[in-house]
Amino acid sequence: MGLCLVTGGAGFIGRWVVASLLKRGKRVIVLDNLSCGSRSNLEEFSGHPRFEGLIRGDIRQLGTLYEIFFRGLEICFHIAGNTDVQRSIDEPENTFDSDVMGTMRLLEKCREYDTKILFVSTCQLYDDSEGAINEENTVRPRSPYAACKLAAENLCLGYHYSYRLPVVVVRPFNTYGPFQKLGGEGGVVARFQQQVLEEKPIVLYGDGSQTRDFTYVEDCAEFLVDAGFSRFCEGQILNVATGIEVRIRALAEMIAGDSVVIKEEAHPCPADEIVRMCGD
Repeated sequence: MGLCLVTGGAGFIGRWVVASLLKRGKRVIVLDNLSCGSRSNLEEFSGHPRFEGLIRGDIRQLGTLYEIFFRGLEICFHIAGNTDVQRSIDEPENTFDSDVMGTMRLLEKCREYDTKILFVSTCQLYDDSEGAINEENTVRPRSPYAACKLAAENLCLGYHYSYRLPVVVVRPFNTYGPFQKLGGEGGVVARFQQQVLEEKPIVLYGDGSQTRDFTYVEDCAEFLVDAGFSRFCEGQILNVATGIEVRIRALAEMIAGDSVVIKEEAHPCPADEIVRMCGD
């Protein structure tokens, strides 16, 4: 029974990947520095016979990586990294260090121990598109966050071609669901719901004409695990999307109902705003 590492496993998507792996009979260990994740997200798995616990540590710590990889891993699901776009703009060097250098250190351990790795990237590195976006669409990273994800993707593929390391790169579109954070890095669905619960107006950035493609987090996690264990996905970049385009104003109206005011504000990070986002 293989041991699976989930970096960032105490975070939003990571927590659901852990759940999927346990459901499939896998042993799971989590590495998370808890800068974005929370121990409480993993409470449900406490005492589970195949959950080997949370190691609070960083992917840049070589001693911590050695301790984990020495146990023998079947696969690494690499989800750890900065998730806050604004933070990447304010602290680009820190984002580069965690997301690019951290990924490289993890890749080195995967190469040393011949361990397959699935890297979770982002749809935010795509350029605007008139139609649905596939994996061949032009990329145009608009923030240090997106640029670092693209750099880490290329590192993963470089290790695949140079060292024959089994690598899968996945770009989830907008993911929503239970355990999603509400802060600046939280998704728009969670943010709108929280505003309604607090009896505050729903705030749109701009007029709400932007579109997004929303994937339920449990579906996203199942896709990641399927892709991770598929030989056919090795060396590939894969989008995770539904192909259903939703206008943000329509989303706000659906969540607001008849009793909540919707108001418009300027986008706090206009350079990062993508007008249309729908997967093929």
